Amino acid sequence: MYENFADIYDELFPVSEAQKAFFISLAENMSSPKNLLDVGCGTGELAITLDSYFNYIAAIDLDYSMIAKAVPKKHSHHLDFKQMNMRSIASVYFDGSFSAISCLGNTLVHLQSSLDIQLFINSCHQLLRKNGKLILQIMNYDKILHQNITTLDNIENQLYLFERQYQIINTEKIIFRTIVTSKKTKEQKISETNLYPLISKDLISLLKDSGFENLKLYDAFTKNPFTIDSAVLIIEANSISKS
Repeated sequence: MYENFADIYDELFPVSEAQKAFFISLAENMSSPKNLLDVGCGTGELAITLDSYFNYIAAIDLDYSMIAKAVPKKHSHHLDFKQMNMRSIASVYFDGSFSAISCLGNTLVHLQSSLDIQLFINSCHQLLRKNGKLILQIMNYDKILHQNITTLDNIENQLYLFERQYQIINTEKIIFRTIVTSKKTKEQKISETNLYPLISKDLISLLKDSGFENLKLYDAFTKNPFTIDSAVLIIEANSISKS
């Protein structure tokens, strides 16, 4: 579905100063080598922004159109873009390869079941070295399911309107619909995909079951505490218990 707005992705979802500061602080508190795996990297803006703060960044996305936009931006030999399924990371990268793994922008819930999500989190724990960090960001599905929310806030600029709609089927399936409208031509591009509405307590349980500890829950990259009324959930988890 994301090929419908790959060309305008950077305008709709720019890297915020708070997001940049969050990851720079993360890098500054790591020992070398500072290696990051960015899962669901989109057009690569976060990876490029953080390029000078990490020794190596692997940035992957399932969507070819996103990676096709990211690759021409590459300007260093230690930044590696790949079109790849997030389910495959443990078969591509070595155990303990990374000091941090990020999976942002609601990428995680594109996996279609709790089991798929558990297997992915297991892979993240496997690929992180001891005291590594996993950073996850999803929408607040506690709020979405409880309040039966069917539309998210519109995103727009001078040229485009980006609308997001949810059709809640049950506690394990949401149909996510996007509508991109050109303000100049009025042309619309409509796409749909399924999401797994993962609530906070279940995500916490999956992380702990995989061996992650010292979980911190935020509602923004400014590290405000997560609440039931937050728009998004960000979790910072540590792979402390690795042997």
